[in-house]
Amino acid sequence: MADGTQLNLGAGGDLIFDKDNGDGTKTSAAVLVVSTGAPPYKKLVGTGGSDGQLPVAGAGVAGAPVGGVLSVQGVPSGTPVPVAGSVSVSSGTIAAVVTDSVDLDVHVQNFPTTQAVTTPTSSTPALSNIASNNSSVTILAANAARKGAMIFNDSTQVLYLSFGTGAASTSSYTVQIAPNGYYELPFSYTGALTGIWSVVNGNARVTELT
Repeated sequence: MADGTQLNLGAGGDLIFDKDNGDGTKTSAAVLVVSTGAPPYKKLVGTGGSDGQLPVAGAGVAGAPVGGVLSVQGVPSGTPVPVAGSVSVSSGTIAAVVTDSVDLDVHVQNFPTTQAVTTPTSSTPALSNIASNNSSVTILAANAARKGAMIFNDSTQVLYLSFGTGAASTSSYTVQIAPNGYYELPFSYTGALTGIWSVVNGNARVTELT
C-alpha cells in the first residue's frame, strides 16, 4: 500500500494488519485470529486487538450484501459456529435451534413480580323464558360476548340440558336440572345450549350476562 500499510499472514494462519508509523516502527493488529481450540474456529478481532469489536459500516441488509453486512456460519453441512457471551439485538428477533444435549437458561427482564388477575364482571343481564317441551329446544344461542349464564328450571319435571347445538334427549345430555333446580354455566362457556323435558310443564328461566 502507498502509506506502507501491509496485510500479512502470520503464524498459524493469523491475518495481521501492519501499519508503518513513519519513524521506523510499525503498529500491528490482528484482524483474523485462528483459535488454538478444537475444532480450529476462527474469530474476528478489532484493529485495536479487542475480541468481537470489528466495525462494519454500510447500507446492506441480509440477503443483499451491498455493504455493512457480516455473515457468520458453520460449514456447508450445517455444523454451527458456537457463540459465547451476551448477544444484543436492537430490533427483530433471534431464532435459536436447541438440541437435547444443550442446557438453555432463559432470563426474562422487566417482568413484574406482581401480576394482576382480572375477573370478568357484568352489569348487563338479559332474561328470557323458554317454555318446556318434550322435543329438543334451544335454551341459549351461542354468544361470544357471554360472561356467564344461569338457568332455573321452573317446572315439576327434570330439564335435560345439553351443551352444543345438537339435539338434547333424555338419554343424551350434559346435565340434569331437577324441578325447581338452579344451574350456572361453568368455564366461561359461550356456545349454545339445548334442552328437553320428558313431560311438558313450566319454563326454563334463563339469565345471560354479557
